[in-house]
Amino acid sequence: LVQEVADNNALLQTDRGFYIRGGALSIDAHWPELGFEYVLSSGANLTVNNGNTLTLSPGLTLKFWPSTDWNNDGDFLVSGTLIAVGEPGRPVTLTSLRDDTVGGDTNGDGINSDPHAGDWGQLTLTDAGESRLEYVNLRFGGGANDGRCCAQPRAAEAMLTIDSPEAPTMGHMAVEHSQSAGATVAISGGDPWGVTDALFNENGGTGLILRGQNAPITLARIEAAANGEDGLLTDSAGTQELSDIRASNNGRHGLRISTAGRVTLEDSEISGHGMGTGLVVSDAAVDSRIDQVSISGARIVASVIPNVVETLTHGNLLEDTERGVYIRAGAVTADFLWPKRAYDFVVHSDAHIAVGAGAELTIQAGVVLKLGASRDWQTDSNFSIHGRLTAVGTPEAPITITSIHDDAAGGDTNGNGVDTAPL
Repeated sequence: LVQEVADNNALLQTDRGFYIRGGALSIDAHWPELGFEYVLSSGANLTVNNGNTLTLSPGLTLKFWPSTDWNNDGDFLVSGTLIAVGEPGRPVTLTSLRDDTVGGDTNGDGINSDPHAGDWGQLTLTDAGESRLEYVNLRFGGGANDGRCCAQPRAAEAMLTIDSPEAPTMGHMAVEHSQSAGATVAISGGDPWGVTDALFNENGGTGLILRGQNAPITLARIEAAANGEDGLLTDSAGTQELSDIRASNNGRHGLRISTAGRVTLEDSEISGHGMGTGLVVSDAAVDSRIDQVSISGARIVASVIPNVVETLTHGNLLEDTERGVYIRAGAVTADFLWPKRAYDFVVHSDAHIAVGAGAELTIQAGVVLKLGASRDWQTDSNFSIHGRLTAVGTPEAPITITSIHDDAAGGDTNGNGVDTAPL
């Protein structure tokens, strides 16, 4: 009845908003922006049934009553289609009832309450191919209360959770202040999809998690800053095209990439991450490319598979490299060069590097390659050569392969001063 009441009646004294009781939308509906906020009642969920479409007008604000004690977080559950398309300066906003920065003091308590991460639950889309999320802001959700007073609450989910055969259209979004991850998007179908022009900032978990199958994924003009875990995580089997990524000061890693397909990462900046790694590439096709990327301020500047070392170390600005560039376990499957740089290369502890048959690895004169020390039951780091290794130093610039504990070559790469010595 929301559209019927809003369209056909004069609503006065709406400072406290237009309250919506929980329930399911079983018809197609359009909710207009009429100068007041919509408020989902305490403990209620809003559902859009399969086969139905809900359209939210530009400038519309939907506020969720914050959960208290064991009350259920308000969730927005979309099995049908959601068209939430705002405009520049007039976004569609989903936020906490306590958030006075959008739509004013809707709960009428002046300055006596502030919004908090987890005040409401999730926007969830499960069959999203026809949905659109453009010029949309999501704030202060990601809560995990489910109404059970005496049992363990459900595991926290991302404030925006999409699990669908096809992806919605996503762009010009801001997903911020979630108690858990900002957004998790898992697409099982094969059509190309992606996210453009979006912010994922100050969320309790990872800012944005993308998971897919063989479909190409595009990320462009994305900012992920000050999240509690990683800035961005991509995990798929298809190609990934990433450009103009800005990841800064996240609690763990800046950008984590894994795919069986080709990765292109260009024109991006990764900064901060003093407790983690700037860039992690745990899987990627042999023809992957990294270009015009700046990485600085991380505890470890980068940790990548062997086939990505050459493209990482050419045409990119790597700073704060005292801990070296880390090389993960994997195979060299084509001809690659590991160049001499002002930093060491470090093979992860317990990692095996294999130069495959028909491939050649060339290590330049002057390279220092340190192998992580095994701990407890771990196996030693090691190389196996099934193809060709060309490692030719000079009297002035020998190639050194040694322990991570060996500060005599390349300096104190493990950053522990005199606390360890090579054995």
